[in-house]
Amino acid sequence: MPVSELHRRIVGRAITFWAGVGGVSLVLLVLATGIGVFFRYVLNTPINGLRDISQLLLLICVSGAIPFAARRGAHVAVDLLTLTRHPGARRTVSIFIGASSVVLLGVVLVALARQGSCGFRCGHFTPDLVIPFWPMYLALGIGFLLYVLQIISRRPADKPDSKRDIQGLE
Repeated sequence: MPVSELHRRIVGRAITFWAGVGGVSLVLLVLATGIGVFFRYVLNTPINGLRDISQLLLLICVSGAIPFAARRGAHVAVDLLTLTRHPGARRTVSIFIGASSVVLLGVVLVALARQGSCGFRCGHFTPDLVIPFWPMYLALGIGFLLYVLQIISRRPADKPDSKRDIQGLE
């Protein structure tokens, strides 16, 4: 069943928005790290809990980068199975890899939902500030969900072409 152009546009905008959230968290992470280094080494008074905040910001940044990199084709891929010149075999392998990726990411999403819903009673919180992990799991879940939607919304023409890949990034 072909995916409509409207669906591709909506997925693209959602990925761009989430990448923006990840970009803002990256800027905040750099600021927090700079402030932490200044306080630790210049003022000789480390900030308690900065590691927890840095981990949360890094996780949000990564969750925004994963679908954005997929949208831009920036993930490193080795297409050993698709080097065959037979188009039917290439399409079959491509469909199999896409379907297995969606299934695997679905398993990851279910695991994130289970772990995130457990919360304090399972000990899922940061060590210093006792921030629960569910916001981090939610951010990762959003990133992986957008990644799944990107995989589903790809056109066959968007799939890597071995001839283009051999020429390198341009």
